[in-house]
Amino acid sequence: MASKSKKPSKRPILIFLLILGLLLPHFLSSNQKITQAKEQATLAILTPRSHPGAGEDWAVSFETQGTADLTITPMDGATIDDLEFVGMKCSEEEVIPEIREGDVLFFPNWTCDDIGTVTHLVNVAGKHTLKFQFGDKTAYAYNNPDVETLRPNVAGDEENLSYGISGAGNHWQDVDEAIADDETTKVRNDTDYNNFQRDLYGIENSSGSGTINSVTIYARVRQGIANGDFLKIVLKTGGTVYESTKSITGSWVNYSHEWTSNHGGGS
Repeated sequence: MASKSKKPSKRPILIFLLILGLLLPHFLSSNQKITQAKEQATLAILTPRSHPGAGEDWAVSFETQGTADLTITPMDGATIDDLEFVGMKCSEEEVIPEIREGDVLFFPNWTCDDIGTVTHLVNVAGKHTLKFQFGDKTAYAYNNPDVETLRPNVAGDEENLSYGISGAGNHWQDVDEAIADDETTKVRNDTDYNNFQRDLYGIENSSGSGTINSVTIYARVRQGIANGDFLKIVLKTGGTVYESTKSITGSWVNYSHEWTSNHGGGS
């Protein structure tokens, strides 16, 4: 009697294909989540320029979104030699970074839902620079004791924006904070979206002396409902208005413009 040969079973192959079919979507999903997390990482320096002198603390405030490694690097020998690390916080909670060679601060998987602050003691007055790296985002903070920061302290010649969100009597009171609070206090154009509306604010008097080499004005802004909005940063001095136009987005971002001419003509 002739024997019949059995066909080899395909079950192992089917099982392998089934397992591969189950693992592949999970693998793709995990990689998509990792990619999205990296894309969502954001970094903003809230106090990009400061001017503490010898014996004073230099506190840099910053905001991050997402989770990524945070590295804070002194950018030159003077910054390394002149500064002494004091501490680091997320909101009011003290955090302890790893201190690497060259006084580099490293914090793996940094995440902070509030304002972060890193503080150094300035032992020797001078120009210092810190480089912040959060994931693939980079930003800088500068200390220059020859730079003076002046904030609004009185109403200016114009107050045409719709309203201040805090209900303060004057709009300048909504934009005078040292650390930006974004939605808490702000002014906005809520009446005429097709035309620029302008506020002007008076600033405190300078306590310094010497020649003014430049003036930089900062504004922290986001657009509202419409797309394609613009910001005008304005300097008014001696009765003349100087403007710089910036495109803005739907996220809170620091904008600035530097005038390198002494338009006021004084010291």
